[in-house]
Amino acid sequence: MLGVDNAIEFASDSHAEAWRSSYLASQLPYIAKKLLPESRMERMDANSVIAGKEGRLFVVLEGSLRVYQRSTGGRELVFNYLVPGDTIGLALSVAPKLFDALEAKIFAITPAIILHLPYKMFLGLVENDLLAVRSIAEEVIRLLLCGHIMLAKSLSLPVKGRIALSLLELSMREQGIPVIRSTQQEIANAAGTVRRVVVRTMGEFKESGILERKSGAWIITDELELFKISEHARNSSAEPH
Repeated sequence: MLGVDNAIEFASDSHAEAWRSSYLASQLPYIAKKLLPESRMERMDANSVIAGKEGRLFVVLEGSLRVYQRSTGGRELVFNYLVPGDTIGLALSVAPKLFDALEAKIFAITPAIILHLPYKMFLGLVENDLLAVRSIAEEVIRLLLCGHIMLAKSLSLPVKGRIALSLLELSMREQGIPVIRSTQQEIANAAGTVRRVVVRTMGEFKESGILERKSGAWIITDELELFKISEHARNSSAEPH
């Protein structure tokens, strides 16, 4: 077991590193030091869901999660994917009513371990700390801007990355499983390409075990790998040539 500030013991080096790299531990260490002794760890099974609108503040220590909102038509609008070191709940401290209106949910793509931090204690610590409030506001704005930048960059992604991203965006959960019922032409339209490219690329995804054809629909069998393909394409497109 590894201790951090003698306040909590982590099960592994990777958990401790995820905490150290988190926003709170790296940018507001004096607040993080007070929160840590009152924190608790929670294990999430794969495919489990927690409501994001409640008073929650946590850091991902292990696994991958997805933050999303379900539309009235059943579609999922994905806000973000979370990996170790990411923090959820900062927006609640600066705009709780706006965040409540989103009715966001957090889905565990893989088994995950999250570190719950005392939310009410956090609010009390930052309430009269102007430097902390400013830092949190800047972080929330940075995350929002990153989302807009990622959306803009997705338009110039390599076609494989665009198709991967479109498949994620077009999927709907049916009994916890991401299912795509769109036609390949609709997928091509969403990705800004032609149908034959979608057919070839989805065939490659099927051979790699990422997609499965079943009962006239496409099943995403490896959602995280599909996300990694879109991220790799996005990162590659951002590199200077």
